[in-house]
Amino acid sequence: MSNKDEGRRRIKSVDRAFRILGVLKEEGSSGVTDVANELDMSKGSVHTYLSTLKQHGAVMEYNGKYRLGLQLLEIGEFAKRQNLVYQCAQDPLDELATETGELARLVVQEQGHGVYLYKISLSSDRRAEFYSTRLSDDPS
Repeated sequence: MSNKDEGRRRIKSVDRAFRILGVLKEEGSSGVTDVANELDMSKGSVHTYLSTLKQHGAVMEYNGKYRLGLQLLEIGEFAKRQNLVYQCAQDPLDELATETGELARLVVQEQGHGVYLYKISLSSDRRAEFYSTRLSDDPS
């Protein structure tokens, strides 16, 4: 979130849901109690949020632990395909990697983060990757 957004009206339940997703992103998987302790929320509230997120495919539950659901990947992939830079850069990056034999990556800036949208290397199969990192990070 940028500083200019801080003064705007916010829906707290959406903020809480994204905080829960953030914990699951950081931890890989987590139980209700762990998420509740991490976010200083009641176990009942966390369970309700997780149950709702599960109904929408945003999280999955296995043996009492929750993890991010693949529905989020589908949404992210759709967002990536809608990005005009991605649409325009994919073929030139493929050509660049072919001509140089080197790794080629596409990174765009969004909300103060570098988002890796595409990566190709001739030394491995063509892979499109999609993740966000702080612009100062370098995930070699």
